[in-house]
Amino acid sequence: MKYACLILALITGAAHAAEVPVIPEEIAIPPGETRAFEFGTLPQADTTILLEVQARLDAKAFSGSMFFLRVRLNGKEVKAAKSRTALRLVNKPLVSPVAHDLPAAWYGTGGWRVVYGPDFEGARQQRFYEGDPYTLVLDVTDLTNPAAENRLEITNTANPNSIRYAGTEGNLVISKLTVRTQPGKSPTMTGSDAVAPVINNGQPGAGPAAYQGELLPGGGFALTVGGRRWEFASDFSYPNAGLNRLTAAAAPDTTGQPGWKVDARPGKAGGTVVASGPDYRVRRTVRFTARKVEVEDAITNAHADAPLGMLVRHQTSLEALENPVVRLAGNPDPAVDDYYSPSNPSVYVAMADYALGMLCEDDVFRNQARLYCTTDPPAAGIRTEMLRLGPGETYTLRWSIYPVASRDYYDFINLVREDWGSNFTVLGAWTFFSPDAILAMPLEEIREQYRRQGIRYACSYGGWVDAKHDRKRIGFGTGVLDDYWADFRGRLKAAAARIREACPEVKVLVYYDSQRDTSEGGHERFKDSWLTNTKGEQLSTEWSGQYSLTYSVVATVQNSYGKAMLTVADRYLDEIGADGLYWDEMECVGYGAPLLTYNILDGHSCILDPKSYTIQREVGITTLLGEGHRLAVIDRVRKRGGFLMGNGPACTRAILATGVQRMVEIQHNDYWFYEGLLGTPLGYASGRTDFGNVTRALRFGFLLVGTRHNYPHEISRYLFPFTPIELHHGYLLGKERIITLHPGKYGWPGERCLVQVRHFNREGMLTETDYPTTVEGESRTAIQPAEEEVVVLERLPVTLDPRGGKAEVSRVRYSAEGLALSVTAPRGATLRIATGAFEIRPGARYSVRIGSQPARTVTPEKGILTVVIPAGAATPVTVSPAGAPVPG
Repeated sequence: MKYACLILALITGAAHAAEVPVIPEEIAIPPGETRAFEFGTLPQADTTILLEVQARLDAKAFSGSMFFLRVRLNGKEVKAAKSRTALRLVNKPLVSPVAHDLPAAWYGTGGWRVVYGPDFEGARQQRFYEGDPYTLVLDVTDLTNPAAENRLEITNTANPNSIRYAGTEGNLVISKLTVRTQPGKSPTMTGSDAVAPVINNGQPGAGPAAYQGELLPGGGFALTVGGRRWEFASDFSYPNAGLNRLTAAAAPDTTGQPGWKVDARPGKAGGTVVASGPDYRVRRTVRFTARKVEVEDAITNAHADAPLGMLVRHQTSLEALENPVVRLAGNPDPAVDDYYSPSNPSVYVAMADYALGMLCEDDVFRNQARLYCTTDPPAAGIRTEMLRLGPGETYTLRWSIYPVASRDYYDFINLVREDWGSNFTVLGAWTFFSPDAILAMPLEEIREQYRRQGIRYACSYGGWVDAKHDRKRIGFGTGVLDDYWADFRGRLKAAAARIREACPEVKVLVYYDSQRDTSEGGHERFKDSWLTNTKGEQLSTEWSGQYSLTYSVVATVQNSYGKAMLTVADRYLDEIGADGLYWDEMECVGYGAPLLTYNILDGHSCILDPKSYTIQREVGITTLLGEGHRLAVIDRVRKRGGFLMGNGPACTRAILATGVQRMVEIQHNDYWFYEGLLGTPLGYASGRTDFGNVTRALRFGFLLVGTRHNYPHEISRYLFPFTPIELHHGYLLGKERIITLHPGKYGWPGERCLVQVRHFNREGMLTETDYPTTVEGESRTAIQPAEEEVVVLERLPVTLDPRGGKAEVSRVRYSAEGLALSVTAPRGATLRIATGAFEIRPGARYSVRIGSQPARTVTPEKGILTVVIPAGAATPVTVSPAGAPVPG
């Protein structure tokens, strides 16, 4: 259905205002459907154009709100902000109460927030809302077309769960849709959009930027980068109530607690600061290294008889930047000004040709930290509002600043990944399975499909649901060992055996979850392990009525549930015959804020009164509480030869250091990619089967963890193993291969290794397209993939050394049977082959044929087979074991 609204008189001056109704009457948009509307031209100059939408999701009762309203204007989605200084929502704060004592954003993954309700009156009776809960007024000035008809599209994004919750057909009801103008220039007409990606075409990463650091008498410090001075200041709260400051100033700050003293002692490459007051002492160590700035703040509670709660904040001013480009945890959305991300606890500020990245380093800081960017005053930084120190205790908060020699966010990410030890090998390819589907498949079909995709790891789905018995009953935790699941466990065992019979190289991992439990009697049995609310009640869910009651728990090394889950891991390997665990919700992490429990304390976390800066209540952050248990499970499984894959990125350094394979659920939105970039390049494929899902992941520097064994495309077996060296937007450089979407010249800096080229078209099918490799000081392969095509350059244990000048290599074919290629070397070259898929064995004889010359026999020396290529034009060369067929 299409509505048209024609503005009969064109508004020609900003001194006038106009209001144009886009719909004549109330309309209803069914779930998943889009309605299009048109309205005439409007002037942009010195004018603000506002779109007013009054909407609700039809429901039997007033029951909260969610993101159901997606708006597109002239093909562009109307998001929450254009830049840090240009928000679109003008009739209420972007973050404001949506329930009692619950502030939340009015824009999210599904679009704009809409209330559930049967009419347009009841929600207005709720006093917690700021402004009309039904109405959104959005500044869309920059998205309008002043010279042609404007096309508006509204989509109802409600999903089946939301519809069930509403108890209706789930229609998006719109009672008012109006475009109006008002005098005055819109802030959306200045500044730039959110961060555009930087395309790397094979160049080495930029690395760290040169800088000068200065520790100042105020206890803060300044960095000079790219000709600009950046000052870093810190705030430390004190009880009843205020802030002590370390400032980038010529003298200590005196506005804080009486008795606060600061003694800064600069050194050649940093220095120390000792700051103390009646309640605590801060001993700061600053190191200006060639790579980054390292800061350690050792904070000691001066009270021997009482714990101390603190807010600690570090920030830099953005005062001189008109439209600062800031990423919180990598998220480029300028509407996001406060963020929680323990897996990527970073704040990144980009300039034209360099950037600064602030990073929480220690586990307590990163799991408590809020990442923020404010406009009043203009600043960006990291803070904790939860730090708890025991009586007389010292805890050291560690943080760092990375000056980066480009504005490419991925150059920052690559520096941190190297420092954090994140570049371990990721394996694959992957699939997920249900036991009954596997048991129904012929062995030959399993073998053919798994090997076509190159599958090496197969994970069972979860939580456990046995469709043969009860589709509503779900199993988690120790509950999967209840008698009810005996038949399902048996089918899992049979399916694992069948997969291995078809493909002995495949490891079968069984779904494991230690954050939830459904065991009979577990509610009382694991009382010491409850995940509780402020009242001490165990949290639980019934999955909006879709599945059975599930309790939330915290597994630690000491508590009863944690010990029981160690036994569950043993029984997976012993009774089911699993090769390891697929560990869902592995990190037990919260989204948007730390996941807290109020009955188990981690010793370093508290709820702080925001006015008095005193402890309201001590709490436990689940990621910190459960680290010991996660390490114990990993160690237990590995000692028995088992393998693990975890869902969700690591949130502590010790867990990351285990090198367990981890994936991120990237299917939900375009910013959770960044949550995992510091720890893993693996992303969950979800239900999409098209090749566009592969290229979408690559654009963010990710490889897909597949969920099917019968994808129509055939790229997955050529992507693994992959050991990251650098990740970029649409380009991944690994030790074993290069994977890219972009035209460019690719290779490994300083190396003359050859590659096997594989080109995949828009459907993900392997083509015969070849790209030559030029070898001079190093090898570079110039490629020209079209949009949505992918090139994989597999690194071979083969090098070519031209004798002066350069050489060109093409039509490379490498396998266990041998090597074939064409070489153009005007002055000749030397080909050296080390062992790999094509084995080079000591004492073995190999047949070498060059052009039309007769084959000759060569033996390796010191593990290398050397072939001298004569000078000349394109010359075919083949190498194979003596007596074997010539490879082609």
